[in-house]
Amino acid sequence: MLAGLIKGAISAWQDGMDYLRDRRKRTNLIKELDMCGPEECRGLLGQYGLTRKQFENAIRIPFASEDLASAALRAVGVDPSEFHREHSQQSRNIRHNCTVCRAKYRCRRDLMSASFVEHYREYCPNTSDLSDLLSASATCSLGLPKGVPIPVAIDHRD
Repeated sequence: MLAGLIKGAISAWQDGMDYLRDRRKRTNLIKELDMCGPEECRGLLGQYGLTRKQFENAIRIPFASEDLASAALRAVGVDPSEFHREHSQQSRNIRHNCTVCRAKYRCRRDLMSASFVEHYREYCPNTSDLSDLLSASATCSLGLPKGVPIPVAIDHRD
């Protein structure tokens, strides 16, 4: 009983610290974007298919500063760097959907607990693309077998 309470308190503390780190990173992203010129700003946001207004709305969502799109690609057995390079338009669409998604907390939790592949269809706006990639990786020698839970490290460095 006491061990469960301690574990719950530690988990809540870690969630709170992760949220505060993310909030600081989101604030820094806004400041950095404000320092860019209009053309540079449009170019940076264009990589995610976002307007400035869409960015401002999306950055308010907790964990908006984390690259959940790349983590989701890794979870379905796809190398995100290679995917972004070889499938730029599809990559842009996936990153855009992740950026404006309101299910970031659940997504992040599932990615960290290696249960993303089991649950993403319940909430992810990239379900169709990720399902296609998961099916393709199941038949590709470079991918992992379908259904294998993949714990995904999420970069939350300051």
